[in-house]
Amino acid sequence: MHAKTSAQIHSPYLFALLQFIHDRTRRYYVFDTIEQVRAELMRRDDEVENVDYGAGSKIKRRRTVKAVAQTSLSSAAQCQTIFRLITYQKPHTILELGTSLGIMSAYLAAVNKETTVHTVEGNPSLSAIASDIASRLGLTNITFYTGRFSVLVPKLTEIIDKIDFLLIDGDHRGESLKEYFMMLKPILSINAIVMIDDIRWSADMYIAWNAILQDTDVTCSLDYFSFGLLFFQKDFLDPIHVKIMPPLSSRLLVDRL
Repeated sequence: MHAKTSAQIHSPYLFALLQFIHDRTRRYYVFDTIEQVRAELMRRDDEVENVDYGAGSKIKRRRTVKAVAQTSLSSAAQCQTIFRLITYQKPHTILELGTSLGIMSAYLAAVNKETTVHTVEGNPSLSAIASDIASRLGLTNITFYTGRFSVLVPKLTEIIDKIDFLLIDGDHRGESLKEYFMMLKPILSINAIVMIDDIRWSADMYIAWNAILQDTDVTCSLDYFSFGLLFFQKDFLDPIHVKIMPPLSSRLLVDRL
């Protein structure tokens, strides 16, 4: 393992991608619009029922919206990095597992109104708020699904032809992560990118992340500490695994396996 800068990445594709998505001068007007919605959520004292399927049983209790927003939403920096990634990649179809309050969904859909975003949430209360936010922002290219991932994911493999960008979040069990990845892998497009959130949520999740890295179809990964990105392009001469030093920066650690 050697410390590197992005200029020392030898893959032209990866070099150009990293330069683009880490360019903080690339700001878009929609950033402020979506962040205003996030700020509103952070102030909401109304309660929603919390439904947690990730622990293996249905657990219910009530939480304020602002409590959910504080603990469940991806940071603005992470969302905006993914927005730039989507801008660069230009996916046709996106699937998100774990809508939460819909802030990341909004970022995914706002890049291009021609992109179709499918998003799945287990909690009906959160899905309803996310749907309302999408309506307010005029994001008509999002389709919301509510229910257990284990039930909906198999159905989505029949509905969706090819996935260009896949975001897996919401179920923080390592075995479930591997199952959803393997279930959806057959419908990933040739240039697909997979984002896995909370890869260091627990030892179990990190073990699952590292197991997925051993998949022979994974030719490149970017480890952002809190989340990871997987690539499947065949033009990498050797598999390359890059660790981005937190916070999001241009300092990289590169492993060639």
